[in-house]
Amino acid sequence: FQKDQENGLNSYWMTAVVINKELNFDDIEKRLRAENIEVKPLFTPLHQLPFYDDESHPISEATSKNGLILPSGTTLSQEDIEIISSKFRKVLLED
Repeated sequence: FQKDQENGLNSYWMTAVVINKELNFDDIEKRLRAENIEVKPLFTPLHQLPFYDDESHPISEATSKNGLILPSGTTLSQEDIEIISSKFRKVLLED
């Protein structure tokens, strides 16, 4: 992470992770939601949007397919972060 500036506070807007290809992304997302951890998929790669050429970019496609965004933001307490982290590790270790 970048260091916080003296005169500012980082919002840590998005904490994104990429799940190992051998793990089942849909199952992990489902189990996190069952633990009340709201996750969001990573953004669609730009080259897949309608106004771009339909080229293949395997790295961005794999990252998008296997990535998710964990809860983040300035309103999370240290306790919230620890709960999210603990439940995330639990779900990953169950696979």
